[in-house]
Amino acid sequence: MKRNIRLDSLPPDRQVAPKDCRLCTKRRIKCDRSIPGCRKCASRGLRCPGFDALSLKWGQGVASRGKFAGRTLPVSPRGESERQDEFSGTHSTSGGGGGEGGSRLDLRNLTIEGLLPLSFSTPLLDPMSGLGLVNRCSTTVLFDNLLNHFQLEVASQLRWLDSPDNPWRRIVWPLARRSNCLRMSILGLAAAHLSVTSAGGDGSGPSMLLQANHDLREASLRNLNTKIRFELEGDRVAGAQDGSSLTEILATMLVLCYGEMLVPYSTDWSLHLRACRAIIDRRNLRNRQRESQDPAARFLVMEVVDLETFSALTEFTRKESPATIPSSSFLGDHFWTFTSLLREINAVERHRYILLQKGSQPPDIDMDTWRDKIEEAHAQTSEGTAAIVQGDEQILRRAESMVRAHYYACLIYFHQALAPALEARPAIEACLGPLFDEIQLLTAGSTRTFSQNLFFPLFIAGTEYARDEDGQAVIQTLFMDLISSTGVWCNHTVLQFLRTFWTRSECQGTWIQYARENERNLSLCLLF
Repeated sequence: MKRNIRLDSLPPDRQVAPKDCRLCTKRRIKCDRSIPGCRKCASRGLRCPGFDALSLKWGQGVASRGKFAGRTLPVSPRGESERQDEFSGTHSTSGGGGGEGGSRLDLRNLTIEGLLPLSFSTPLLDPMSGLGLVNRCSTTVLFDNLLNHFQLEVASQLRWLDSPDNPWRRIVWPLARRSNCLRMSILGLAAAHLSVTSAGGDGSGPSMLLQANHDLREASLRNLNTKIRFELEGDRVAGAQDGSSLTEILATMLVLCYGEMLVPYSTDWSLHLRACRAIIDRRNLRNRQRESQDPAARFLVMEVVDLETFSALTEFTRKESPATIPSSSFLGDHFWTFTSLLREINAVERHRYILLQKGSQPPDIDMDTWRDKIEEAHAQTSEGTAAIVQGDEQILRRAESMVRAHYYACLIYFHQALAPALEARPAIEACLGPLFDEIQLLTAGSTRTFSQNLFFPLFIAGTEYARDEDGQAVIQTLFMDLISSTGVWCNHTVLQFLRTFWTRSECQGTWIQYARENERNLSLCLLF
């Protein structure tokens, strides 16, 4: 293509935009304004950002003191340094944005509920026009679209099976209607999911969504910092001891964790997950280890415990904090049964290893008892599936296949972790074929109803293909296809672990032994 585009050489009847694209404006050249993307960007191999993409930039918020108290309009950046003394609070900078023009965690002029009203119509700064304001209607439309995407797509992906009783809609979103920090984190999660799935899962989503995700996350962190500061003040803040503040903080941190799981190559989810654990420990200390009767708190604790369970598959030195784990039946949800089993297997495997390191002989494993537990988990989960999926035979068959995939994966993992070697090998080989059949059934065709539920079975299958290059190629292709369709990029690190396990010089021992021996050199993994 030509390096320079002459405007008089372009068709006069082409469709043109009313203003220059943002990249040409930044480069200070005249744009040809050709729709859908200008040709000057295309001729240089650049991605045209468009002409009217909304770029959110959080400004000053609402002043809480001084002569600007109550002001909702952003102040001029030119006078910002002169006005900083008018406000009180603290200032911190997030490492997430980085670079010039990134959002800052500035609490100088932010009240708890001063970031955005429930109508989502607070004017925002348009960074391309200095002090200009983005149209209120455009902002509302963007947030409405993000909310709809969360309700329709993201909330369903966070559950085994979607249903009218989905706690993310029934419990968490009503809580977010009263919480700015949680609401912003949910909208940011929706923007993050849209950005990776609309780009085919490669992380190079539309610039508008990437910017919206960044700014919404920063806004949530800004408001969350204020909430945490007020929580730490204790009795001096009315209502700080009723538990509602901790629930709001925990929910926000959990949603931020899920958001980071969608960011390519990010491991910041681990920071938010540890923060969730700190809040749970604080709640347990306050409640003296009593189980909370608040449905929101109980649901959030179970979500955190499940994430910790899957992140602990390749972690062996981390000491888990004691936690009161709510009964998995409190929401009528049988789908936590498998993860409860995994958590128990993890604990027993770690304990037996410690005993061996101390020179003690671990007690024998009662294989029949464990098989009974896995069979019971299978029966309970199948029952729950049939109760939720009614009237659609095709979806029911696929749901039953998904449950069987987890059943075989749990059997294999149990034998990998706890069974004697002579007994483990024939049992694993007997389950591997059926497991792979279920995975291929669920990934065949264009219907990916349960894509988000297949990473654990696929990973367990992959650990048994250390000597099979053809099987490895299939596993890698399925992993990348599932990451592309779900946008859950944290699973890419899990795939990278499999690749390093496959290419080790000696294929001796299990993947658990390999992970334990190389834990310090492995990246943080979260299988989700």
